[in-house]
Amino acid sequence: MTKQQRILVSCILMIAMFQYPNIATSPAVHKIQSEVFTSVSLSTIQTVMAVSSITAPISSLLTSFLIRRGYMTKRFASIGGMAILGLVGVLTVIYHRSLWFLGVLSGLMGWSGGMYVTSSLSILIDSFEGDQRRRVTGLQALAVGSGGILLSIIGGILVEIKWFYSYAFMMVALAIAFYAIYAIPKGAGAVEKIEGDHGVTTKRSKFNVDILYYVLCQFLLFFFYLVCNHNISVHLANSGVRNFSVAAGFASGIAMAGSVTFSSFFKQLSRRFGDMLIVIGFLLQALGYTLLNVCDFSLFLMMFSVFLIGSAQGTLSPQCTFSVSKRVDPSTSTIAMALVSTVAAGAGGFLSPVIITNLTTALAGNDTNYRYQFTAFLALAAAVIFFFLNKIRAKRQAGLYD
Repeated sequence: MTKQQRILVSCILMIAMFQYPNIATSPAVHKIQSEVFTSVSLSTIQTVMAVSSITAPISSLLTSFLIRRGYMTKRFASIGGMAILGLVGVLTVIYHRSLWFLGVLSGLMGWSGGMYVTSSLSILIDSFEGDQRRRVTGLQALAVGSGGILLSIIGGILVEIKWFYSYAFMMVALAIAFYAIYAIPKGAGAVEKIEGDHGVTTKRSKFNVDILYYVLCQFLLFFFYLVCNHNISVHLANSGVRNFSVAAGFASGIAMAGSVTFSSFFKQLSRRFGDMLIVIGFLLQALGYTLLNVCDFSLFLMMFSVFLIGSAQGTLSPQCTFSVSKRVDPSTSTIAMALVSTVAAGAGGFLSPVIITNLTTALAGNDTNYRYQFTAFLALAAAVIFFFLNKIRAKRQAGLYD
């Protein structure tokens, strides 16, 4: 790896650490409701703070369209997205006394993420081939998990001082944006230009529909994963854990630690198992949710269960990214990364409580043990289905099927 490539990787890893900035701001929910906007319901505040889940996919798809058409570069989208995230921090310091403005900040956070997450990841996979690409993909997943841990810790500390300090912390993104101007070469991940009868146009390859297979995998990963986050505090309280709110925050960090641990060995695991890492990811989730159900008598075992659930993000997610990277070129990599990293994750996270919470509530009330075991069975079913799908796909790619 050349010096310029090392600088590029360092920059994109810094950007990856801010893939989920809402992890830093989510600890502020209780203070916002109890100390700032006391006349507003908790659900309303949560909805306002969730605006980012709507704007991120829209921004991601729009950015991908503009890049594919040649109206925007991946470098500009990466730098501009980080600059907008930094602007959120600046605006928070200037004004933070209105709920509607909190919604604006949330929307800007999502919009910025839709720009820098997909474009920077696209630059990364466009800049490397083979084992180097597998390695940097694992490093990117490692940075996402490490960033999640740091943001949860820093956000929790800053919220204790002032509720809006966790938003103000986003000003750090401005420094990363300035570094990106230096670190990301002009033309990095550029879409090829071709000359035709109508002048110079942007080369646009046909979208490989095989990518949708990995989009589905990512969707299911987050569809199952968010069941843990949405219900862990209630589950810990029902299990008799003291200071369950603190323990729930700690559990989020443990889940990220699981992702970081497995991401550290992604290169070796991917080389050995390939797309079977997708199956392993679902099996880890199935095992983790089963242990959360049957081991609710032990806080240690419940934390170990959360570790396993989080580990799926260090296996399944980077494998999907790597497999997609082999099926794209610079003209299609951004839209592919948008679908895999933003749209699939956002849709899975949004639909998870809508479907699983409502369904399990109808079947067994607000029983988190039942909800977790139900999710375990779904994850196990996904593992079995994708095991056979991988086998069939491998045979087809080997030319054994027409």
